[in-house]
Amino acid sequence: MLKSASGAFANVLKRSLVPAVRVSAVSVRRSHGGPVESDEEFDNRYEAYFNRKDIDGWEIRKGMNDLCGMDLVPDPKIIKAALHACRRVNDYALAVRFIEACKDKC
Repeated sequence: MLKSASGAFANVLKRSLVPAVRVSAVSVRRSHGGPVESDEEFDNRYEAYFNRKDIDGWEIRKGMNDLCGMDLVPDPKIIKAALHACRRVNDYALAVRFIEACKDKC
């Protein structure tokens, strides 16, 4: 009996001397406050990207993969610039792959 009473007394002392840490979860919506790009700026950026004269096949694939990863169908002027870029590097398979990706988006 003395053992249980001393154990209870020790628990009371422990709780009173050591403050309890209360953790609460707060939902926070994290979003960037960065600038939003308009549709015209987006179209001009990708059109300028594909119209570069020094672009190679890897960069064309990267740009097309970025476009396919977005939830949008590229404007015809972007598609035209991408196909001209494929023609400049003489990559017929890449042009067909991009047309099929655009078709799957529609």
